[in-house]
Amino acid sequence: TYARRIKTESQRVGVLALNTGGETQRILFTAAKTPKAEVAALTAAFKWASLNKSLQATLRFEGSPTGYTTPQAAKSAYIQYLSATRRVPMYLTQALG
Repeated sequence: TYARRIKTESQRVGVLALNTGGETQRILFTAAKTPKAEVAALTAAFKWASLNKSLQATLRFEGSPTGYTTPQAAKSAYIQYLSATRRVPMYLTQALG
C-alpha cells in the first residue's frame, strides 16, 4: 500500500480528501456505437478475468478491490464517485489554509 509513503500532514489530508470521494470499480468503457455483440464479448472476458483466482491474489496483494461488478452497479458507483470528488478542493483548502 501507499500508506508508508505518507510523511506529512498535507499528504495525509490529501489522501483523506481523495479517499472521501470513494473508490471506483474497475470499469470497462467502450465507444457509444460499439456493436452489442462486441460489448457482450468484452463484458464476458472482463468478468472472466475479474474472477480469475491468480488475478484476484495479485489485486489483493496490491490492496485493490477484487471481483466482478455489473455494468449497472459500476456506472452508479462511478457517478457517485464523481459527485463525491467535488468535495476534495474544499478539504484541501481547509487543510492547507
